[in-house]
Amino acid sequence: MAKVKRSPQPKVTESQIKAALSALDKRRAADHKLAQGARAERARVRHTAQKLLTPYWRKTGLDVAAFETARANAEGERRRLVDQQLAAVRKQSVSVANMLRDSARSWHETVDRLRLPDVSLKSPFVPGYIVIDKPFIIWPTNGLELEDSHIEPGNNWAKISGQSSKGSGEENLRFIFVFENPDDSFTAVNIASYLRLNGSCRASADGGTAGIFPGGSSHLHLKAFLNVWEWWNQPPTRPVGEATQTRDALNLSADGGGYFESVGDIEVQAVSGNFDVTYQLFVLPPNGVGVFEVTLLVSYDNDDGEIAVDFASDSFDVMCPLVAVAVLT
Repeated sequence: MAKVKRSPQPKVTESQIKAALSALDKRRAADHKLAQGARAERARVRHTAQKLLTPYWRKTGLDVAAFETARANAEGERRRLVDQQLAAVRKQSVSVANMLRDSARSWHETVDRLRLPDVSLKSPFVPGYIVIDKPFIIWPTNGLELEDSHIEPGNNWAKISGQSSKGSGEENLRFIFVFENPDDSFTAVNIASYLRLNGSCRASADGGTAGIFPGGSSHLHLKAFLNVWEWWNQPPTRPVGEATQTRDALNLSADGGGYFESVGDIEVQAVSGNFDVTYQLFVLPPNGVGVFEVTLLVSYDNDDGEIAVDFASDSFDVMCPLVAVAVLT
């Protein structure tokens, strides 16, 4: 391929990256505002109606106090069982971490075998890999608590936790890698990475008022996501999306029950696995800079409910060891 004269490339700084990603987060947050407003209005109407209708139910002979006591007792028992389940999941965190590391070993060995000792030695027949084994930064959004993090070649991880009872929203943990095309010519690459998840999640839904309102609901969705940025454009742009950029990691729901069985619900699930994400045929200009964002995306939808994520207790964590860039041309 013909050589092209090198052109100056935009410098990558932490503030630039955070500005671009914050703009994306604001656009996502705008999608949730209408849903949050509708749920807030429903909650207000529900509270007002409950105050008006409770005296009526008492007059008809319904023992509202007895129902509330029974529901509180049931909720206490559920929470006791949930605490036992969470303790069991945390106890297994070390063995799960070892299993996940072992399952990813062959992937790392393949990348190492095909790693280019010199980018000038790339083959037109078998792609060679350039490995980016340290992120530029590890960055969570404000709704997640970053309890600890570590950056080391091939050993990059973060411990995060968070909970929310808001109507809906998204939070994310980002591992951000920077890659510069080493050639003075256009270069096509494939990008591959993965998130190693080891943690637990909870969704809970409040019970309603017997015969007046049904119970609430809560939905939690986790996925691994690879975002690819063309940093040579300012503001940076993203190429056409591909299905392989996203991997579902968890779908968890809690249902507080119907009108006469609205006793609430708490659901707990362990989250563990290596979730691979890829992007094919990403073309960089001469010496062009690409920014690769490997993200744990946490989205939720609550209606009188709450979600919680724990990737911080014991040996829980979120890990992104590296990004492998397969050089095609």
